[in-house]
Amino acid sequence: MLYALALLLAFLGQILDVGYLFHFIFFAVAALPFLGLAVSLPAMLGCRAELGGSAARIQRGENASWFLRLTNRFRLPVARVSCRLRLTNRLTGQVHRVKTVIRGAAPEEECRWKLETDHCGILDFQTERLWAWDCLGLFSLRLPPPAPAGEKPRHLHILWTNADPTAGKLMVMMYARYSMKNGWWDKCTVILWGATVQLMLENQELQREMNALREEYGVEFAGCITCARELDAVDGLTALDVELEPWGPHLTRLLQTGAPLLTV
Repeated sequence: MLYALALLLAFLGQILDVGYLFHFIFFAVAALPFLGLAVSLPAMLGCRAELGGSAARIQRGENASWFLRLTNRFRLPVARVSCRLRLTNRLTGQVHRVKTVIRGAAPEEECRWKLETDHCGILDFQTERLWAWDCLGLFSLRLPPPAPAGEKPRHLHILWTNADPTAGKLMVMMYARYSMKNGWWDKCTVILWGATVQLMLENQELQREMNALREEYGVEFAGCITCARELDAVDGLTALDVELEPWGPHLTRLLQTGAPLLTV
């Protein structure tokens, strides 16, 4: 609205020919939308959204929420994001729509809405419209559909605690190989925990299998750093390029979000 008023005044000054200053102002105001778009476009193109709930499963009557999280691969703020969201209870058929505008969206901006949990049923979250706007609010870009929040459903984690070499070769390694080869999962991470830390350090056949899975199918191997310290295996596993970190919080997050987890 303000831009339209400024453009009208500059146009009137151009028509009335009141001086060179108004000619300059007219061309400056006319070029302003393109300048605003050029400044805003990188942030608009890099903007992505995640839509989800506070937990994969909740008990009736518990406190819960659903959220829209905005991220930006260029780490740039977006002037304005407008969206229309729909929440459907598949049991009752009740549909709830929310319209919201996020101004000055930071790279990790998040909006939350409280969930009604008085009725049992599966709750469905969907976006009907999602747009990113330039700094002047004149141009918009439709954003891709939001990705599921938290762990991707097609990312499998294999928690490997059984130190039997046969189980490691014919279950963990074999399933990781064929699941990636056949496209059953998009990503696979094998977690060494407990005695398997020492097993991997001592068993050269499993080491060769691990390297082959990495090179051929991109399978990732990680390990519990606390277990590695207890077994004096930190240096050895680091040399094998096994990523060591505290896996307690990560495992808890996987369990709480209902992410695919295979335990061997």
